[in-house]
Amino acid sequence: MAPSLENFGTEIAIVSSPEQLDAAYAIRFEVFCDEQGFTREIEIDEIDPIATHFLLRSKAPPHQALGTARLSLLPPTAAHPRGLGKLGRLAVRKAARGSGAGRRLVAAVEEEARRRGVEGVVLSAQMPKVGFYEMLGYKPEGEEYDEDGAPHKKMVKLLD
Repeated sequence: MAPSLENFGTEIAIVSSPEQLDAAYAIRFEVFCDEQGFTREIEIDEIDPIATHFLLRSKAPPHQALGTARLSLLPPTAAHPRGLGKLGRLAVRKAARGSGAGRRLVAAVEEEARRRGVEGVVLSAQMPKVGFYEMLGYKPEGEEYDEDGAPHKKMVKLLD
């Protein structure tokens, strides 16, 4: 298990430059394409240009990128009149796994979703990651489904 990142000089930044976005994409390519076998053609999608991207990185230059996630906003519905945020593309480099990096990224996405006034956060969890999200308060909804050739489960967490 990796040591906790809490005291190792890391920060989560909302991506604000093309270089930071490239770093986030590089982590996604490493985790989803190189490790898990998804194609690069599907990894960057129509949500990316309108999403808020998060980058977990070392505080000290050169700001080594360790993890990433994105938040997109879903329109209001009858069930959720203030809308929901959608957490997606959570990816953490191998060296930072088990350190709390994923938990910290989820918390940052939830904090931004709260700031934007949505009711909760929805996500599409790969089946092996369902337990991780349940530990963070997410509830599974509906049946398992295929997304890009891998089994997934819809999960939702209402925010305070």
